[in-house]
Amino acid sequence: MATTDILPFGTGTGANVMSQSAYAALSARSAGFSTGVAESQQLNKVWRQSSFVSAGLANWIVAQGVSVPDDGNITGFVTELTEALQNFIAPFISGVSGVPSGVVSPFGGPTAPAGWLECNGAAVSRTTYAALFAAIGTIHGVGDGATTFNLPDTRGEFIRGWDHGRGVDSGRSMGSAQSDEIKAHKHTTYYADVDSPSRMGAYPNGVEAKGKKGPNAPVDNDCVWPYTSDTGGAETRPRNVAMMYIIKA
Repeated sequence: MATTDILPFGTGTGANVMSQSAYAALSARSAGFSTGVAESQQLNKVWRQSSFVSAGLANWIVAQGVSVPDDGNITGFVTELTEALQNFIAPFISGVSGVPSGVVSPFGGPTAPAGWLECNGAAVSRTTYAALFAAIGTIHGVGDGATTFNLPDTRGEFIRGWDHGRGVDSGRSMGSAQSDEIKAHKHTTYYADVDSPSRMGAYPNGVEAKGKKGPNAPVDNDCVWPYTSDTGGAETRPRNVAMMYIIKA
């Protein structure tokens, strides 16, 4: 049990100390006492105030589990105070940093910070990362089936909220991948009638009528069913910023 040797002075009931108002008006507070002039109640007031504060601080240090000896060691006292402060704030830091294993977060750097792993699909130890294994199990891969398991692999992927029975994206299991897709839709096409030059210009590119095929309608060498030309790139995607997804170990 932590203890302190720093004790207050003159704190008892009826202690021989001058009043607070008299002490506030005492000129010796700034100039100090002259030889042979200080009264006992004046000195007692000074000692009580200094000892009261130091004893109160010492008691707080003790409350954090650290002993405070009266050994005159200033360096040692600073060490004791530092340890007490660390003990005091530790629960608050733990509360702030207490992210549960399995939480996935975007990270703005190229290397995962301490306590986190990159979501790169790697097989990692079930023992070393026991808390993470308990959280996600083999959802993202069984590893070697005995001593390892796989991390999720989110490299180059967008994350979608698990449907979990809502019916918006049904048939999905947790951690399952989904290929890209464009929702089914239609485009209006136009048919050119090259035998009706008088009507060319009424619709784009000499089309006779919207949605009507003329008798001589070669479109991309296909006289039966015209089609739109290709557009776009290799994938469908929104605007985005590349970041690393990491998972709490």
